[in-house]
Formats: sequence, C-alpha cells, structure tokens
Amino acid sequence: MTSLETNLSALKKNQRNLNAINVVRGAAASIGTSGSVFSAKLCNGAVFVSFGKRPLVSQYDPLREARVRIDACCANRTAITHAVFSGMGGLHLVDALIAAYPQCRSIIIIEQSAELAAAVLSAAVFPWLDRAVFLIGESIVRCVDHCDAHIPDYCADTTVIIPNQRARFYDEAYFRGLDSALSGFLERKFMSMTTFYYFAPRWMANIGYNLKRNRGASFSAYSGILNGTMPLVIVGGGPSIDRVIEELRTIASGAFLLAAATSSATLLHAGIRPDAVISTDGGFYATSHLTACYESGIPLITTHTAYGPAIAHNGPVYYFSHGMHAERLCYPETPEYPMEGSVLSSAVRAGASLHPSCIILAAADFCFQDEKTHSAASASHRIDYVSSYKLAPLTARNLRRQGDRIAAIDYDGKPVTTSATLEAYRSQMEMLVADMTVPVLTMNSTSARIAGVTLRDRSPLPPVTKPSPMHVPEIIAQQRLFDECGHIMDAVHKRDADALTGLELAWESVPFYMKRYLANRTAENAGRLYNELCGVMASLGAA
Repeated sequence: MTSLETNLSALKKNQRNLNAINVVRGAAASIGTSGSVFSAKLCNGAVFVSFGKRPLVSQYDPLREARVRIDACCANRTAITHAVFSGMGGLHLVDALIAAYPQCRSIIIIEQSAELAAAVLSAAVFPWLDRAVFLIGESIVRCVDHCDAHIPDYCADTTVIIPNQRARFYDEAYFRGLDSALSGFLERKFMSMTTFYYFAPRWMANIGYNLKRNRGASFSAYSGILNGTMPLVIVGGGPSIDRVIEELRTIASGAFLLAAATSSATLLHAGIRPDAVISTDGGFYATSHLTACYESGIPLITTHTAYGPAIAHNGPVYYFSHGMHAERLCYPETPEYPMEGSVLSSAVRAGASLHPSCIILAAADFCFQDEKTHSAASASHRIDYVSSYKLAPLTARNLRRQGDRIAAIDYDGKPVTTSATLEAYRSQMEMLVADMTVPVLTMNSTSARIAGVTLRDRSPLPPVTKPSPMHVPEIIAQQRLFDECGHIMDAVHKRDADALTGLELAWESVPFYMKRYLANRTAENAGRLYNELCGVMASLGAA
C-alpha cells in the first residue's frame, strides 16, 4: 500500500476527514496525469516540500527549527489539548508538538492547495493521523467555523495556533487572512472564559428585565420601512465618535439614525436622540442603554438572544451568539440567521433589512485611537480595561493580546494600529459588505480602511419625514425559562455536579467541565448561580 493510501485509510476513521480525502484523491489523480508545481520527499526525518524552486521547509536543520518554533508558540503553557496548523508545508512541526505535548488530542490542519496536500501525504506515513482533521481547499470562514464548533471554549487556554509563514509563498492572501482570522477566533474563545466571569450576571439580568417588560420590538416591525428613500446612519461606539458628533447632529434630520447599543449613551449625553437603538450585544457591558431607551421613549430593536429571535412569526431570525447557556433556555437552539462577528457587523446586516438608500457608518473604527477601542462615554469602554496590556495579573495576558499592534491604514492613507480581534472583525465586515447591494459609506477618515466602504463627503442631507413603525413585541418562551431555571436551581441546591457539568456556567467554567474543582469552590460558584436565578425568577414574579 502506498504512503498516500495508508494515510487516507487512517484519516477515514474520523468522518470529518471525508471531504478532505475526496479532495486529495482528486488532486493525486490530476498530478499523475499533468504533474504539479509542488514536490515533497522524505529526508532526515522531515518531509521537504518546495513550490517550484522555493523551499517551504528549512533546508538546514528542520527538526531543531520545529522544536524551537513549538517552544515559542507554546511558551508558558503547561498543557496543549488542541492545535491548529495553517499550511501543510511543514508537518514536522506536528511531530515536534506531539513530542513536547503527547496529551494533545486534537490536531486541525488547514491547507488551501489540494495539490500540496496530495504531494505531502504521498511522501511519508504520519503516525498521528488518528487525532488529526484536515481541512483542504475550504474557505476561511468554514475553517474558522469548524474550529469554533470542535474546540470548546474551556479549552481556549490549552489551544495553540501554529502559522506557517512560508505558506504565503504560494497563496499569500489566503494564509494572511486565515492567520488573522484564527488569531481573532482564539482570542474570542479565551475571552469567553475571562470576560464572562466579570460580566455574565448581566446576561441573566437582561433576560429577566426584558421578559418582565416585554418592550423589545420584533424586527418584523422594521423590515423594509425606509423603502429605499432615505439613508440609514449606523452609529458605532468607536473612539472616533467624539469627532463626528456635530456632523451627526447636522445630518440627523435627513437620515434614519440607528445607534448601536454601544453608542447610545454617547449620543444621549451629547443631546442627540437616535430614531432607534439596535441592541446586538445584549447589554454585555452594561444595561444602562435599556433604561435610557425606555425612559426616553426611543424604540429598542432587539437582535440578541438575550432579547429574542422572533418566535411568534416567520420573519428573519437575528442571532448574535456568545455561547452562553442562559439565552438557550428561552430561544431556539438552531437559529435561522447566524449573526457572528462584531456588534457593528450585526447592526449593519440587520440595518440593511430596513431597505435604506445607503448605509453610512459612524465610529466604525476597527482600530485603536489613543489606546482605546470605544468612546469614553460608551457603556462598553470597560472592555479596553479588561483587555488592556496594563492589566498584567491576568494569566491570559499574553494569549489574549497576541497579534496586537497590527498595522493598518486609515482613509487618509495614514498608519493606524489594530489588534487581532479588531482585524478579524474588519475582515468579517468586508465580507458582509461584499455581499450587500446597498452602498456603504463611512464618516470617519481616521477609521481603519474597510474594503468596499468609501469615505462620505460632507454634503448635507435634505430633511425627510421618518416612518413610525407599529410596535410588534417579541414573544419569548417564558414558561420554558421557568421550567429550565427550576431544574438548574434544583441541581445547584443539591450540589449535583453531574447535572452541572453540561452547563456553560458563568463562573469557573473550566473546573466544572474538567471536574478538577475543589468542594468549597464548587459550593461558592453554585451559590452564585443559585442566587442569580432566584433574582431573575423573583423579578418576573415567579413563585
């Protein structure tokens, strides 16, 4: 049996490899008839790969180089359970990783070129394929989605991403985008373990708040209301918002002003009343925008699971997932309309369904300005503190800030600084804009340049008569929340650890999942959850 057939037989044991196997077989057959620009051969324990005359593996001491590379990528880690490799030009890196971390149980290898994959798998037999998944020729979005689905949040601090810089020799755009997206993906995974600890109780409070008042408007009430006759201005919470406040005040009468929840406090503080606030973050950083909207009579359009996919009608379901379990108590497990990405991306996608003549972005910066990512008046500016390099005591500091200080260009052609997460969000926004038919403009020349988004001129907008849609409230499965909360409270009260391990708890999720927790910590965390649930039930008037 050839090396290729031996390797493919090993990969068959995991059904997630079936597509890659078919792709590699097709490429191998094509190589057999027409040849390939890639070559691979086994030499001194490593598979040497070249693209034309350009080597994709060091020709000097690749095994030593691999050990050094793995040590650098895995610095300060006591364990590695999941590893993601971009590019198949250096699979000896996988050997080095397994030698250093034999407990690594999941290896994901991403390669754009099926020809290269076929050449490498034909050159040698790899003993670790029983724990490997190959993604061959897949889009960046599908690769990141796969990693997101199969790497649990609680494994973020034991997951490592190993980029192959030489892969850019043959497909620079793909691997540059992939490395950026993977870096942002891992940072968001890790944030699910850290930021939730600080802010998660507010998710539960927001669910109770909205259920109690049922004031959130269903998106069906807003679909198509602008009828292509007026611009839609979407105001983000970026730090540049302070520079365009007066311009926003000037054009507010000529456009429908839709404020993301992260910017509503800034606008109200400046005396600008938005026509509606779109809450895509569920009050993740604060609940102040909820009360401010209700007290001011400003319509609140809700798109987050903390407020509601529309259960009562057959219209679009808007969903922005941070993976918390609490929202799943109320809403469908399989949303019809995934809303991944930044808060602003969600607002733009949802705003497009209002059918505006164009979309104008304000404070959609996707970069740092004076070391800040949000306006000081924004409720979400606290994230700058949590993710700040100044917050040294967090063990996540090195991981969460990897890829920060990434260079970008603003609309004036000047360099700006962004981060791995913001760069990933900007990439998602670019893909979103590319799929839209409505023109998208921006007001801020100091924002990081977004492909497909042009800088708006300063011409005034003529006044328009704005529509007043009928309020259609969301209907939420309140009884389901009562029932599920009752089950959880019962399990917590009995200290039933087995029942709790399946929950995505807001506190110390790793000990619950891995069952490495101490009795006193279990009691403390269970008590917090119990008290939070009791508070929500009480606010709803439930017995």
